[in-house]
Amino acid sequence: FRVAMLIFLLAGLARLTIQSALFYEDKDFTLGSGGDRMVTYNPKVDPTGAAMASAMTWIETRTAPTNTLAVIPEGVMLNYLTRHENPTPYVVFAFEVWAYGEENMLTAYKKNPPDYIVLVHRDTTEYGHPYFGAAKGFGLDVIEWVQQNYQPVEQIGAEPLQSGAFGIKILKRLPSEAPAN
Repeated sequence: FRVAMLIFLLAGLARLTIQSALFYEDKDFTLGSGGDRMVTYNPKVDPTGAAMASAMTWIETRTAPTNTLAVIPEGVMLNYLTRHENPTPYVVFAFEVWAYGEENMLTAYKKNPPDYIVLVHRDTTEYGHPYFGAAKGFGLDVIEWVQQNYQPVEQIGAEPLQSGAFGIKILKRLPSEAPAN
């Protein structure tokens, strides 16, 4: 019985080892550096990591360290990796919009508008809508406010929050006397 159980366990362990090797085989793209280094999928398999790396490079080379940055609907890792502060208390819009309400969140953005907003594609069907900004109460007012108060300065990949294709858009706040409502 012990021999049969040992063979059974070894076969299961071998299967798990092979599955892990196949899963991690395509993870060879580095994002970040030093203690912040992460390994993600090769861009040929999934373009997300390479797009994030491009966004990081753009932010690090074209913004001041004191500039603020908000990532919508989610992507606080971009804030962390570039060391840019989000001037609002919200980091996962897709979820927090249900908890705090879109109107309250938009008020926080109007009160403390970030210097830059980064729109990162995210399928949000798990929240009942395909994309953030697709419906009233689920980001539509926020996206409209962003479009009125920010100008696109960089796009990486596809237009975010529009189709199934991944993309990132970096927007810079328009100069004004006071934040527009």
